[in-house]
Amino acid sequence: MKSYLRGFVHFGRAGSTVECVVHDISGTRARLKVFGPPPMVDIIKLQIPIKGRIHHAKVLWGAAHEVGVAFIEAATAPAARSEVDDLSNRIIRQESEIVALKRTIQRLQSALPPLRA
Repeated sequence: MKSYLRGFVHFGRAGSTVECVVHDISGTRARLKVFGPPPMVDIIKLQIPIKGRIHHAKVLWGAAHEVGVAFIEAATAPAARSEVDDLSNRIIRQESEIVALKRTIQRLQSALPPLRA
Protein backbone atom coordinates (compact mmCIF):
# COMPACT_ATOMS: atom_id res chain seq x y z
CA MET A 1 0.00 0.00 0.00
CA LYS A 2 1.35 3.44 -0.91
CA SER A 3 2.28 5.40 2.18
CA TYR A 4 4.42 8.32 3.22
CA LEU A 5 5.02 7.98 6.93
CA ARG A 6 7.81 9.66 8.87
CA GLY A 7 10.04 7.14 10.58
CA PHE A 8 13.39 6.49 12.20
CA VAL A 9 15.78 3.63 11.52
CA HIS A 10 17.75 2.56 14.60
CA PHE A 11 20.73 0.28 13.97
CA GLY A 12 24.16 -0.81 15.09
CA ARG A 13 25.67 -1.26 18.51
CA ALA A 14 26.28 2.48 18.85
CA GLY A 15 22.56 3.08 18.49
CA SER A 16 22.79 5.11 15.30
CA THR A 17 19.57 6.67 14.06
CA VAL A 18 18.63 7.86 10.58
CA GLU A 19 15.40 9.62 9.67
CA CYS A 20 13.36 8.05 6.89
CA VAL A 21 10.07 8.08 4.99
CA VAL A 22 8.23 4.78 4.97
CA HIS A 23 6.85 3.91 1.51
CA ASP A 24 4.80 0.92 0.40
CA ILE A 25 4.27 -0.58 3.84
CA SER A 26 2.39 -3.84 4.26
CA GLY A 27 1.94 -6.19 7.19
CA THR A 28 5.24 -7.90 6.38
CA ARG A 29 7.44 -5.47 4.40
CA ALA A 30 8.26 -1.84 3.68
CA ARG A 31 10.40 0.32 1.43
CA LEU A 32 12.26 3.12 3.20
CA LYS A 33 13.79 6.31 1.83
CA VAL A 34 16.58 7.21 4.26
CA PHE A 35 17.97 10.68 4.88
CA GLY A 36 21.57 9.96 5.70
CA PRO A 37 23.86 6.99 5.35
CA PRO A 38 21.81 3.82 4.88
CA PRO A 39 22.24 1.15 7.54
CA MET A 40 25.00 -1.31 6.74
CA VAL A 41 23.57 -4.01 9.00
CA ASP A 42 21.22 -6.96 8.57
CA ILE A 43 18.73 -6.14 11.35
CA ILE A 44 17.18 -2.75 12.16
CA LYS A 45 14.46 -1.25 14.31
CA LEU A 46 11.96 0.84 12.37
CA GLN A 47 10.11 3.35 14.52
CA ILE A 48 6.95 4.94 13.08
CA PRO A 49 5.90 7.59 15.62
CA ILE A 50 2.50 8.42 14.12
CA LYS A 51 1.49 4.76 14.48
CA GLY A 52 3.19 4.44 17.87
CA ARG A 53 4.99 1.30 16.71
CA ILE A 54 8.48 -0.16 16.47
CA HIS A 55 9.14 -2.95 13.96
CA HIS A 56 12.18 -5.24 14.11
CA ALA A 57 13.12 -5.84 10.50
CA LYS A 58 15.62 -7.63 8.29
CA VAL A 59 17.24 -5.56 5.53
CA LEU A 60 16.49 -7.29 2.21
CA TRP A 61 18.14 -4.85 -0.17
CA GLY A 62 19.68 -1.40 -0.27
CA ALA A 63 20.25 1.23 -2.93
CA ALA A 64 21.58 4.81 -2.82
CA HIS A 65 19.01 6.17 -0.37
CA GLU A 66 16.47 3.35 -0.25
CA VAL A 67 16.20 0.19 1.79
CA GLY A 68 13.79 -2.71 1.54
CA VAL A 69 12.94 -4.48 4.78
CA ALA A 70 10.90 -7.47 5.93
CA PHE A 71 9.39 -7.40 9.41
CA ILE A 72 10.73 -10.11 11.70
CA GLU A 73 7.99 -9.94 14.30
CA ALA A 74 4.79 -8.10 15.02
CA ALA A 75 5.22 -4.43 15.83
CA THR A 76 5.65 -3.52 19.46
CA ALA A 77 4.62 -0.41 21.30
CA PRO A 78 7.41 2.08 21.92
CA ALA A 79 9.50 2.10 25.07
CA ALA A 80 7.78 0.88 28.19
CA ARG A 81 6.76 3.54 30.69
CA SER A 82 9.54 2.49 33.09
CA GLU A 83 12.14 3.17 30.38
CA VAL A 84 10.65 6.63 29.75
CA ASP A 85 10.66 7.32 33.49
CA ASP A 86 14.28 6.15 33.72
CA LEU A 87 15.27 8.51 30.90
CA SER A 88 13.42 11.40 32.56
CA ASN A 89 15.22 10.70 35.84
CA ARG A 90 18.59 10.62 34.08
CA ILE A 91 17.86 13.97 32.44
CA ILE A 92 16.88 15.51 35.78
CA ARG A 93 20.09 14.18 37.40
CA GLN A 94 22.24 15.53 34.57
CA GLU A 95 20.56 18.94 34.73
CA SER A 96 21.28 19.04 38.47
CA GLU A 97 24.91 18.13 37.80
CA ILE A 98 25.15 20.94 35.24
CA VAL A 99 23.83 23.47 37.77
CA ALA A 100 26.33 22.22 40.38
CA LEU A 101 29.19 22.45 37.88
CA LYS A 102 28.21 26.02 36.92
CA ARG A 103 28.23 27.00 40.60
CA THR A 104 31.67 25.43 41.02
CA ILE A 105 32.97 27.35 38.00
CA GLN A 106 31.57 30.64 39.36
CA ARG A 107 33.12 29.96 42.79
CA LEU A 108 36.51 29.18 41.27
CA GLN A 109 36.38 32.23 39.00
CA SER A 110 35.55 34.52 41.91
CA ALA A 111 38.52 33.09 43.86
CA LEU A 112 40.94 34.10 41.09
CA PRO A 113 42.77 37.40 41.52
CA PRO A 114 41.60 40.12 39.09
CA LEU A 115 43.59 40.47 35.88
CA ARG A 116 45.69 43.60 35.48
CA ALA A 117 45.83 45.36 32.16
